[in-house]
Amino acid sequence: MKWNACWMLGVLACAPYVLASSPLPSDPVKRIYHDFAWEDAEGTGTTRKTLLDESDEVWQRYFTPELIHLMRNDRECAERSHEICWLDFAILWANQDPAMQNISIRRGRKTNIVEVKITRPNSPASTHIRYVVKQVGGRWLIDDVIYQPDMTLKALLKKAL
Repeated sequence: MKWNACWMLGVLACAPYVLASSPLPSDPVKRIYHDFAWEDAEGTGTTRKTLLDESDEVWQRYFTPELIHLMRNDRECAERSHEICWLDFAILWANQDPAMQNISIRRGRKTNIVEVKITRPNSPASTHIRYVVKQVGGRWLIDDVIYQPDMTLKALLKKAL
């Protein structure tokens, strides 16, 4: 009995670490949509930081170091120039005016691809976004976002270099 109680306390002590890790490739994508779904609902009329305005520390929960570096370069460009540089849209919604009715997230055909389908209100069309995920330090992180076959987040951000 005493051993079982100690074992349970050990499991509970480790729970935050286990929950913070990303054992499934789709985990960082599910987590980022969960954490930033408010962007769609509240839009720009809020005092909360949007995903693109968040700190590197927050970005590290979702993105690889390379993608963080590229996103930071874009943010620094915007701060220096006081204008939009390359990212002129909400990267989770692939659009400047997020409006979502339904979202589905599923594993793609390849292990490192996560597919997102966004259905918008009053629109028969849906938006399809593919996330390329990569294992870094035992966690799955987003390494790129594919909006169209010829448009990826990394490619867009590398144009600025």
